Amino acid sequence: MLNELLKRRVLMILGKGGVGRTTISAALGLAASRGGARVCVIEYDNRAPLAAVLGIEPSYEPVEAAPGMSLIALEGARTLSEYLHIVMPSPAILRTVLSSRLYSYFVPAAPGLRELIMIGKLYHEIERRPADLPPWDLVIFDGPASGQALDLLRMPLTADQIFGGSIVGREARNVANFLRDRSRCAAVQVATGDPLTVSETIEFYGALADIGMRPAAVIFNRKLTMPFGRAAIDRLARSIGDGNGAQRAPLIRRARRLADAAARNDRARKTLRDQCGPLIEVEDQSAARGRALIEVLAAEFAQLMSQPESQTIERPRA
Repeated sequence: MLNELLKRRVLMILGKGGVGRTTISAALGLAASRGGARVCVIEYDNRAPLAAVLGIEPSYEPVEAAPGMSLIALEGARTLSEYLHIVMPSPAILRTVLSSRLYSYFVPAAPGLRELIMIGKLYHEIERRPADLPPWDLVIFDGPASGQALDLLRMPLTADQIFGGSIVGREARNVANFLRDRSRCAAVQVATGDPLTVSETIEFYGALADIGMRPAAVIFNRKLTMPFGRAAIDRLARSIGDGNGAQRAPLIRRARRLADAAARNDRARKTLRDQCGPLIEVEDQSAARGRALIEVLAAEFAQLMSQPESQTIERPRA
């Protein structure tokens, strides 16, 4: 059930490029906030496309994008500086580090360090949010595309093994344990009916399971629904007769294309259910764009959240 998914403290929205991760992240955030939760959406892309869609300036500090929902746009230098403020034992040592040539030239570009710090931001927003600020009920992480996301999620475990009992190693271990705590943190894959996307989703699902982060849910975006199939269209075409055939032929061809697309969409959903388990299915809303699309999907999620049982929302595997 979607309501069970939203009981987690962190949702990491993952998937192939172009499947609608950012839109789904924002729509889930709006739906949850309208249900009474205090939500923070974090976008990993430093170009901040979600901030642009929502009409706000990208900011490393939380900015309210809608009542109950704030947005953070991650930025490498600011995130690294915050991390150092947390782990350095004294302000004097911190000032020394920040002013050193080593920090200026090497640390920001160190392999894997940016990934470790960026994914650690999730942990910080839940576990280390200042006591004078109200806690988030839910943090939604709009992650990068599958390949980069896998490197990102592997980094805390790798850093734990490399740095051991050091400050960085302990911090990485805390983050790695948090990410693998399915009661608090959930990976959510977004997929569509595109054949390449289906294949990549299944492969990514297995790769996440291998690092102890098997997804809690798969959201099938852009579900196509047709009230009739190809056979019904063929019967209609035969019943029209030659007299009206020339005028209605374009409509018949379009109807057949839509029916074929819906059939492929059905096969994709079946494949994903067979390989990854139950799906949360979201109707295609291709007529909407930008903020309007987010609003439509948020309303769809809210409707699904209000239903005690639904054929389009099934409980993820345990």
